[in-house]
Amino acid sequence: MPAMPAPELFTLLAMAILVWFWFSGLKAREMAVASARSACERNGLQFLDETVTLRSLRTTRNEHGHLVWKRLYAFEFSRTGVDRLQATVLLQGSCPVSVDLRRSVDVPSDNVVPFVVPSLRAGGGCVSGPCGGGSCREEARLRLECEASEIAPSLLSAGPYLSPALFPARESQMTLVRPFPALRPATGRAPEVVAPPYDVLNTEEARALAAGRPYSFLHISKPEIDLPADTDPYAPAVYAKGAENLQAMIAAGVLVQDEAPCYYAYRLIMGSHVQTGIVAAASVADYDTNRIRKHEFTRPDKEDDRVRQIEALNAQTGPVLLAYPNAPEIDALLNSATQIAPDADAIAETGVRHSLWVIRDAPSVTRLTALFDALPALYIADGHHRSASASRICASRKAANPQHDGHEAYNYFLSVIFPDHQMQILDYNRVIKDLNGLSEADLLQRIAANFTVEDADGPVKPTQPREFGLYLGGRWRRLHIHPSLVPSDPVERLDVSLLQKYLIAPILGITDPRRDKRIDFVGGIRGLAELEKRVDSGEMALAFALHPTHMEHLMAVADANQVMPPKSTWFEPKLADGLASHQL
Repeated sequence: MPAMPAPELFTLLAMAILVWFWFSGLKAREMAVASARSACERNGLQFLDETVTLRSLRTTRNEHGHLVWKRLYAFEFSRTGVDRLQATVLLQGSCPVSVDLRRSVDVPSDNVVPFVVPSLRAGGGCVSGPCGGGSCREEARLRLECEASEIAPSLLSAGPYLSPALFPARESQMTLVRPFPALRPATGRAPEVVAPPYDVLNTEEARALAAGRPYSFLHISKPEIDLPADTDPYAPAVYAKGAENLQAMIAAGVLVQDEAPCYYAYRLIMGSHVQTGIVAAASVADYDTNRIRKHEFTRPDKEDDRVRQIEALNAQTGPVLLAYPNAPEIDALLNSATQIAPDADAIAETGVRHSLWVIRDAPSVTRLTALFDALPALYIADGHHRSASASRICASRKAANPQHDGHEAYNYFLSVIFPDHQMQILDYNRVIKDLNGLSEADLLQRIAANFTVEDADGPVKPTQPREFGLYLGGRWRRLHIHPSLVPSDPVERLDVSLLQKYLIAPILGITDPRRDKRIDFVGGIRGLAELEKRVDSGEMALAFALHPTHMEHLMAVADANQVMPPKSTWFEPKLADGLASHQL
């Protein structure tokens, strides 16, 4: 029998592969439907099975080093039979790794929109029998293992951390963080370049600070300072000017890019406070699936501004401030990297010292990547609009790129990640314009219904949660909320929530602190003297000093997929712009 011609053999082989892929997709979709239905049933929700669609498809490696398909399916469910809410199912091979049920969060109507956050997490165990012919280990190990798939620690709930040795074959491009070749100040140029974050200065303050400093990064982050004074800071010419200034600083040799991907140890020193973290590129995919966890709403106008800025520069220049949970080996590796002279060193106008060390050696880079990839989550401390804009840019560029493979720079965003136990949150205090028609005596009487009220000899800086300082009529008083009023909910039990619910809203009549002009907020960096000054001047009638929110409180809110009240955290020290940028 004559041999089959090569073209026909190739055609038959291609058809066989397509048929196999088609059947594999059908099987995976059936597993996704079964997983979604089971998760909805367990949570008393209505599963809308006709809405299951494939959102993304890419390859990854399982723990045996075998290539498998990683599929993300989107579907909808309903709580009432009328509403339609979004959710996702993640499969690796044909094994369901996680079902992420999502709901929209109600927000004020003043053009503020929420990110969509997971509200119910259905994890553990295979949903409907054996997973692709393999078997699943007990949930206590916080892993799902299947012959045809790998574990995705990104979608497991917080718990005992997984050793990176469990995932030897994961591709670095698909990890939680990865190294990148930063664009950074040339040797000795950092003091000329570094600048405060773009959003802590107005235009006039930025113009004054950059005066006589042609290479200040403010010329890139606040480029309207180089245009006429009446220029709209959101005009197209502003973003174009920023791009022009960036290219000019590169051409002048002030900013240079590392030849190979690196990590960077970053140390901040403010007085006696020291924190050491890492500059890395963080995964947009893990942001989208809430492994990089959020705790704030975002506003479309602020997102739009960051999107236009990043697109114009083709670079991310404002880092997102993240926190990582307890990981002593990461701490030790970063500390080891700082035992030599820094590659960049600068003292900002605020007196904060910013130091950067390049981590180039392959063993350290590989180990850091694996250690971070073993963490269950990272937490956004500051930079929700920057991370949201990175997600938008990734989606738009992915859609426009027929050769997209997930390895492109736009799949990651610039971040600085510190250990949670080193981060410093200062108090975020409140000042109120009037007493809502009450006399001082009436106000204190009403406050006493929910708080103990004690006279104080001097300024009251609360030293523990549930304690508040009240400055009224030239005198300080110490308040303690009645313990019976403190709930277990991670948001409602925050001091800012308790003060709002039991005093500011019912007694002072301020029900919407986001928009009410009778209330203002004073960062703890200004001290209690600023509160006294604003009340004694007659500008405000009273002030409240609060105990700082703790990092564990913020992380608990993010883990519960909830949102912090407005003006809950004031992080210090602030990051510097210009020390490292991520080019796309």
